[in-house]
Amino acid sequence: MDASSRLHPLGTPAVRDHRRRLVVFVVMMGVLMTVVDTTIVVLGLPAMERSLRIPLSAVIWVIIAYILVVTVLATQVGRLGRSLRPITQV
Repeated sequence: MDASSRLHPLGTPAVRDHRRRLVVFVVMMGVLMTVVDTTIVVLGLPAMERSLRIPLSAVIWVIIAYILVVTVLATQVGRLGRSLRPITQV
């Protein structure tokens, strides 16, 4: 049995460190995109209020529903990812 067959399944420490940084980067970009996307929806609320001629209290339900859908989808995608590939040490 040579040394390469005895390596950790995730590779050398350098590879594990690279993967850890990649995971952190991807999560940070996902959070950033969610914040930017939610901000865009919030900035569009006054235009929706004017064009639909409804009070702001009614338009607020748009952002509440949007954030609720994003949150539910994020948790379900996380559950799906966990079921497809079990968590391994990064």
